[in-house]
Amino acid sequence: FDYLISGLWRDAPERRQPAPCLRGRARSHTRAVYTASLIAIGLFSPFVPASNAHHGRRLPRIFAAALKRVTMSLTLFRLYLVATFAVILVYTLVVVSRHGLNLFPIFFGDMAALTWPGQFNLDFFTLLTLEGLWVAFRHNFTPAAVALGVFATIMGNSFLSLYLLYATYETNGDVAAILLGVSRAAAERKRR
Repeated sequence: FDYLISGLWRDAPERRQPAPCLRGRARSHTRAVYTASLIAIGLFSPFVPASNAHHGRRLPRIFAAALKRVTMSLTLFRLYLVATFAVILVYTLVVVSRHGLNLFPIFFGDMAALTWPGQFNLDFFTLLTLEGLWVAFRHNFTPAAVALGVFATIMGNSFLSLYLLYATYETNGDVAAILLGVSRAAAERKRR
Protein backbone atom coordinates (compact mmCIF):
# COMPACT_ATOMS: atom_id res chain seq x y z
CA PHE A 1 0.00 0.00 0.00
CA ASP A 2 2.81 2.42 0.85
CA TYR A 3 4.28 1.57 -2.56
CA LEU A 4 1.17 3.00 -4.20
CA ILE A 5 1.48 6.25 -2.31
CA SER A 6 5.24 6.73 -2.36
CA GLY A 7 6.42 4.79 -5.42
CA LEU A 8 3.99 5.76 -8.14
CA TRP A 9 3.13 9.28 -7.01
CA ARG A 10 5.30 12.06 -5.68
CA ASP A 11 4.46 15.33 -4.03
CA ALA A 12 4.33 18.45 -6.16
CA PRO A 13 3.51 21.94 -4.88
CA GLU A 14 0.28 22.17 -6.89
CA ARG A 15 -0.86 18.55 -7.11
CA ARG A 16 0.35 14.96 -7.10
CA GLN A 17 1.96 13.90 -10.36
CA PRO A 18 2.97 10.50 -11.69
CA ALA A 19 6.60 9.49 -11.26
CA PRO A 20 8.76 10.40 -14.27
CA CYS A 21 9.39 6.72 -15.06
CA LEU A 22 5.78 6.34 -16.18
CA ARG A 23 5.16 7.50 -19.75
CA GLY A 24 2.14 7.75 -22.05
CA ARG A 25 -0.44 4.99 -21.77
CA ALA A 26 1.30 3.44 -18.79
CA ARG A 27 0.89 6.74 -16.92
CA SER A 28 -2.88 6.97 -17.49
CA HIS A 29 -3.33 3.26 -16.77
CA THR A 30 -1.35 3.59 -13.54
CA ARG A 31 -3.42 6.62 -12.50
CA ALA A 32 -6.64 4.65 -13.07
CA VAL A 33 -5.35 1.64 -11.11
CA TYR A 34 -4.15 3.91 -8.31
CA THR A 35 -7.48 5.72 -8.06
CA ALA A 36 -9.44 2.45 -8.17
CA SER A 37 -7.18 1.01 -5.44
CA LEU A 38 -7.79 3.97 -3.16
CA ILE A 39 -11.53 3.78 -3.68
CA ALA A 40 -11.49 0.04 -2.99
CA ILE A 41 -9.51 0.62 0.20
CA GLY A 42 -12.09 3.14 1.35
CA LEU A 43 -15.08 1.00 0.45
CA PHE A 44 -13.98 -2.44 1.55
CA SER A 45 -11.43 -2.07 4.33
CA PRO A 46 -13.00 -2.58 7.77
CA PHE A 47 -10.06 -1.03 9.58
CA VAL A 48 -8.50 2.38 10.09
CA PRO A 49 -4.79 2.50 9.21
CA ALA A 50 -2.30 3.16 11.99
CA SER A 51 -2.22 6.75 13.13
CA ASN A 52 1.00 7.37 11.20
CA ALA A 53 0.29 5.03 8.29
CA HIS A 54 1.09 7.67 5.68
CA HIS A 55 4.38 8.57 7.45
CA GLY A 56 3.78 12.31 7.33
CA ARG A 57 3.17 12.48 3.58
CA ARG A 58 0.42 14.72 2.24
CA LEU A 59 -2.49 12.51 1.27
CA PRO A 60 -4.32 12.89 -2.05
CA ARG A 61 -7.89 14.23 -1.73
CA ILE A 62 -9.39 10.95 -2.85
CA PHE A 63 -7.49 9.10 -0.13
CA ALA A 64 -8.65 11.55 2.53
CA ALA A 65 -12.24 10.78 1.49
CA ALA A 66 -11.47 7.06 1.52
CA LEU A 67 -9.97 7.39 5.00
CA LYS A 68 -13.24 8.87 6.30
CA ARG A 69 -15.03 5.90 4.76
CA VAL A 70 -12.57 3.49 6.42
CA THR A 71 -13.20 5.08 9.83
CA MET A 72 -16.91 4.52 9.34
CA SER A 73 -16.16 0.95 8.24
CA LEU A 74 -14.27 0.28 11.47
CA THR A 75 -17.26 1.43 13.50
CA LEU A 76 -19.56 -0.80 11.42
CA PHE A 77 -17.15 -3.71 11.82
CA ARG A 78 -17.16 -3.28 15.60
CA LEU A 79 -20.95 -3.12 15.62
CA TYR A 80 -21.03 -6.29 13.52
CA LEU A 81 -18.77 -8.05 16.05
CA VAL A 82 -21.02 -7.04 18.94
CA ALA A 83 -24.14 -8.12 17.03
CA THR A 84 -22.70 -11.53 16.09
CA PHE A 85 -21.64 -12.14 19.68
CA ALA A 86 -25.12 -11.26 20.94
CA VAL A 87 -26.87 -13.45 18.34
CA ILE A 88 -24.59 -16.44 19.00
CA LEU A 89 -24.99 -16.03 22.76
CA VAL A 90 -28.80 -15.94 22.64
CA TYR A 91 -28.97 -18.83 20.15
CA THR A 92 -26.57 -20.92 22.26
CA LEU A 93 -28.56 -20.29 25.42
CA VAL A 94 -31.77 -21.43 23.71
CA VAL A 95 -30.13 -24.59 22.32
CA VAL A 96 -28.53 -25.45 25.68
CA SER A 97 -31.86 -24.97 27.47
CA ARG A 98 -33.60 -27.34 25.02
CA HIS A 99 -30.90 -29.94 24.33
CA GLY A 100 -28.26 -29.62 27.05
CA LEU A 101 -24.50 -29.45 26.58
CA ASN A 102 -24.29 -32.55 24.40
CA LEU A 103 -22.47 -30.85 21.50
CA PHE A 104 -19.38 -32.97 20.89
CA PRO A 105 -20.99 -36.40 20.28
CA ILE A 106 -23.41 -34.83 17.78
CA PHE A 107 -20.73 -32.71 16.11
CA PHE A 108 -18.19 -35.51 15.64
CA GLY A 109 -20.89 -38.15 15.08
CA ASP A 110 -22.07 -36.31 11.98
CA MET A 111 -18.48 -36.30 10.68
CA ALA A 112 -18.12 -40.02 11.33
CA ALA A 113 -21.35 -40.71 9.41
CA LEU A 114 -19.88 -39.14 6.24
CA THR A 115 -23.00 -37.10 5.50
CA TRP A 116 -23.50 -33.50 4.36
CA PRO A 117 -23.89 -32.25 7.93
CA GLY A 118 -20.62 -34.05 8.67
CA GLN A 119 -18.93 -32.40 5.69
CA PHE A 120 -20.10 -29.00 6.94
CA ASN A 121 -18.89 -29.80 10.46
CA LEU A 122 -15.48 -30.88 9.14
CA ASP A 123 -15.17 -27.71 7.07
CA PHE A 124 -16.23 -25.62 10.06
CA PHE A 125 -13.83 -27.48 12.36
CA THR A 126 -10.89 -26.73 10.06
CA LEU A 127 -11.92 -23.05 10.19
CA LEU A 128 -12.00 -23.23 13.98
CA THR A 129 -8.53 -24.79 14.11
CA LEU A 130 -7.26 -22.06 11.78
CA GLU A 131 -8.72 -19.50 14.18
CA GLY A 132 -6.96 -21.17 17.10
CA LEU A 133 -3.64 -21.33 15.25
CA TRP A 134 -3.93 -17.66 14.31
CA VAL A 135 -4.61 -16.61 17.91
CA ALA A 136 -1.62 -18.64 19.11
CA PHE A 137 0.57 -17.21 16.31
CA ARG A 138 -0.52 -13.67 17.14
CA HIS A 139 0.77 -14.22 20.68
CA ASN A 140 4.04 -15.90 19.57
CA PHE A 141 3.07 -19.49 20.50
CA THR A 142 3.87 -19.06 24.18
CA PRO A 143 2.24 -21.66 26.45
CA ALA A 144 -0.49 -19.15 27.35
CA ALA A 145 -0.97 -18.39 23.64
CA VAL A 146 -1.42 -22.09 22.83
CA ALA A 147 -3.96 -22.40 25.63
CA LEU A 148 -5.77 -19.33 24.30
CA GLY A 149 -5.68 -20.88 20.81
CA VAL A 150 -7.25 -24.10 22.07
CA PHE A 151 -9.90 -22.05 23.88
CA ALA A 152 -10.54 -20.11 20.65
CA THR A 153 -10.95 -23.36 18.72
CA ILE A 154 -13.51 -24.66 21.21
CA MET A 155 -15.45 -21.40 21.62
CA GLY A 156 -15.53 -20.35 17.94
CA ASN A 157 -17.14 -17.04 17.08
CA SER A 158 -18.24 -16.49 20.67
CA PHE A 159 -14.55 -15.97 21.42
CA LEU A 160 -13.41 -14.54 18.07
CA SER A 161 -15.94 -11.69 17.95
CA LEU A 162 -14.90 -10.42 21.40
CA TYR A 163 -11.22 -11.01 20.67
CA LEU A 164 -11.33 -9.03 17.42
CA LEU A 165 -13.30 -6.28 19.11
CA TYR A 166 -10.59 -6.05 21.76
CA ALA A 167 -7.85 -6.18 19.10
CA THR A 168 -9.35 -3.29 17.12
CA TYR A 169 -9.20 -1.11 20.23
CA GLU A 170 -5.80 -2.41 21.37
CA THR A 171 -4.21 -1.58 18.02
CA ASN A 172 -6.31 1.49 17.18
CA GLY A 173 -7.48 -0.29 14.03
CA ASP A 174 -3.98 -1.02 12.67
CA VAL A 175 -4.51 -3.98 10.33
CA ALA A 176 -0.92 -5.20 10.51
CA ALA A 177 -1.00 -5.26 14.31
CA ILE A 178 -4.41 -6.96 14.32
CA LEU A 179 -3.22 -9.71 11.98
CA LEU A 180 0.38 -10.15 13.13
CA GLY A 181 0.19 -9.07 16.75
CA VAL A 182 1.55 -5.84 18.18
CA SER A 183 5.15 -7.01 18.63
CA ARG A 184 5.48 -8.58 15.16
CA ALA A 185 3.93 -5.54 13.48
CA ALA A 186 6.31 -3.20 15.32
CA ALA A 187 9.28 -5.38 14.34
CA GLU A 188 8.12 -5.39 10.71
CA ARG A 189 7.87 -1.59 10.68
CA LYS A 190 11.39 -1.26 12.13
CA ARG A 191 12.71 -3.67 9.52
CA ARG A 192 11.42 -1.45 6.72
